[in-house]
Amino acid sequence: MFDLSIVVPTTKADGHIGFWQDLKGGALKDSSLRIQIVGLINLQRGDRAGKRIELEIEGKHQLVKAYSTNFAPTCEDNLARLLDFIGILGNHIIIIGDHDIIQWDYIPSLLQVFDQADPKPAAIGIGVLLQEEKPDGSYIRIHTLPGLKSVESNSLLERTLQRLGSGQSFPLSAGYPALVAQYGPMDWAAFIGNHIFTRNHLSRILSFRFTSALYRHVYQQLSASYASTASYAVFALPVVIRRSRQFFYSDNDTDKENVHNYRFEQYQGGIGRSAEFQLAHLDSLIRVPEPLSRLVLCSRAVGITRSEDGILLYKQAPFWQKSLAWCVKGLQLSAGGESFHLKEATTACFAQQDIRIIMDYLSFASELYDKVLVEMGLIPNNSESRACFNKALHYLGIANQGMNYNEYALDAAFFINELLEMSKSHCDFGTIPTRAYSAYILNGKQP
Repeated sequence: MFDLSIVVPTTKADGHIGFWQDLKGGALKDSSLRIQIVGLINLQRGDRAGKRIELEIEGKHQLVKAYSTNFAPTCEDNLARLLDFIGILGNHIIIIGDHDIIQWDYIPSLLQVFDQADPKPAAIGIGVLLQEEKPDGSYIRIHTLPGLKSVESNSLLERTLQRLGSGQSFPLSAGYPALVAQYGPMDWAAFIGNHIFTRNHLSRILSFRFTSALYRHVYQQLSASYASTASYAVFALPVVIRRSRQFFYSDNDTDKENVHNYRFEQYQGGIGRSAEFQLAHLDSLIRVPEPLSRLVLCSRAVGITRSEDGILLYKQAPFWQKSLAWCVKGLQLSAGGESFHLKEATTACFAQQDIRIIMDYLSFASELYDKVLVEMGLIPNNSESRACFNKALHYLGIANQGMNYNEYALDAAFFINELLEMSKSHCDFGTIPTRAYSAYILNGKQP
């Protein structure tokens, strides 16, 4: 049995080759670890030539090339194929993009955490460096889990993060949700290479199904953590370098579209807008156990942006406000016949698909008006905020029926934007994630 399987979902026939060449070139040569590289090769039909599985051996290491039988329109769809042959994978599994980098020197120490921790964790969150290549070929980097060890331990959330940052094993049902509360479901959480899993736990994660493929891995992990008796840990050193050039392109740069990491959506295979806004989160958020969806609503949305002088910076906002901004933008696009799922103007059915997602999300949020949004201080408790909810849902309901949906989508967007402005003027966000996490631990994590 292999000590570690490194799974590489890719649309390139040789997308896995860099990791395999690293091993053949001497990475881990002083280690007894047996490594398996798995290329989840997702090719268009004409490029597959009937291939299914190919194997290659190099000393104690193995390369598995697993070809798709049908083109998977998202990385998450491609990843789901692992369930077909997960039994041949190693004891531990990392998933990584074909353009990213593994820092091999950290791998032996990472795997030792599984052996030394008591109890042994089912998953370990790993440090990820975002590396940006500048136009002149130089690089700048930033860690996507900032300040994990240095948080002040005044609250239950902060004490949990401090323990995780110091390498202590922690209950999975509390550990991974703590990271989501602190950093949000975007960026680190949404990066598919942010964990190493035991084979059994990854199998459990992939068994959870969601309507939307995009970003569902975040919510699969949350669902698998809920009421789990397994353990969790964090290895904060940067095992993975996530490469990108997206921050150094102007809006009129012809290559920007290629490096912005636009994602494919499940239903129609069009190029989406996920680099601009992440509406697909809302479709999955409402489908996880409610205590977890409440926690995500109250989380920070931490992302990374670039300053005018070329420095990468952390940027954070309440996830609730971020989600409302996505709704407004999605409805404005829908009114013009466009969609989150397709970047170009398209048929009305895709625009109305976005309207349905927004309507379902706002309906879900309205049910939590008193016990979450008002209680946690995300919106004011007054007749104006209630009226904005009701009017937005009214116009969304009409637009969802296809009746002059362009006009009614803009009406709904107006009232959702009013809610957003109310939240911005009312919300003192500093303690909301910590209070929400305490409520989750004390009241909500058990079914």
